[in-house]
Amino acid sequence: IVSLRYKSRTGEDPFEVEPQGQIGGTTVTAPALGTGFETYRPGFTLVKSSDPAILFAGFGVLLSPGRTVTLLNGSQARIVPGNAYEFNVGIAFALNPDLSLNFQYIHRFTEHTRFNNIDLAGSTLNVGTANIGLTMALTRRLALDFSLGIGLTEDAPDVTAQIRLPYRFSLK
Repeated sequence: IVSLRYKSRTGEDPFEVEPQGQIGGTTVTAPALGTGFETYRPGFTLVKSSDPAILFAGFGVLLSPGRTVTLLNGSQARIVPGNAYEFNVGIAFALNPDLSLNFQYIHRFTEHTRFNNIDLAGSTLNVGTANIGLTMALTRRLALDFSLGIGLTEDAPDVTAQIRLPYRFSLK
């Protein structure tokens, strides 16, 4: 399975929020709800059926082109987020025709973020997460997918939860 995902710069990003004031010499701003960068993620997944289980593995690259931003002091800076390389392996078991249980390991390595062509120290990430999930068919085309992730590396969140509603359609 080949995939391509795109994320636009939606929401107000960290470089667009207006200062709200000062506390102890620190500028306070409203929270930014966007990342400030577009991202592209090409990838592929290999799937092998071995009834009642399905084995899968995948690889993807997260590419974030940089942009020039205006900082709070009014100066311009070129920021290029580090690219990320991700792989995953897992297994899914059909419990019945409408319900499956899955286990997955995902690992992502993120390169340095560059600020005016200088690598920022401490900006690399090494994120490993073990997921367990349930998928239930709601209709022939719609499913409910719930997963719980446990962080296994220092950079990973301790716990993550995800709910998705995948919809299958045909382009015919």
